[in-house]
Amino acid sequence: SHVNRIARGEVLGAVVEGYDMEAVGRLYMLSLGLEGKDLDVAMRGMLGAVHPPDDMAAMERVFRSFSGAMVAANPGLAGGSSDAVYAGVLAVIRLNVSIHGSGEAAVMTQQDFVCELRGAFHCDALGADMLDGIYKRVAKDE
Repeated sequence: SHVNRIARGEVLGAVVEGYDMEAVGRLYMLSLGLEGKDLDVAMRGMLGAVHPPDDMAAMERVFRSFSGAMVAANPGLAGGSSDAVYAGVLAVIRLNVSIHGSGEAAVMTQQDFVCELRGAFHCDALGADMLDGIYKRVAKDE
């Protein structure tokens, strides 16, 4: 029997005494084939397999496992910093909510996104072409 994506999120976000659940999460994320993928493309694939838990701390653990796996699969990404990748994950989530959310707030512009993501990564590890690609793909995908 297959584990559904909601259950995967709950398990990967759990704290289980005696187990390194961060390592478990990172290994699972690596199984998703993250090598050579842009951050948003890899996130979309991961979110197709894992529904983040509703609990904020558990959700953070899932996204931190993903960020660690992204660096393991792509060592040059964001200077090899999983914290920087995690900040990028949060920026992509904010962009998606800004563009596709139902709120009345102003939509984040491409320039705003590039500035925010470059600031989040604290380096120029992601080139302008990659950031432009992320913005265009997120803006296009519903």
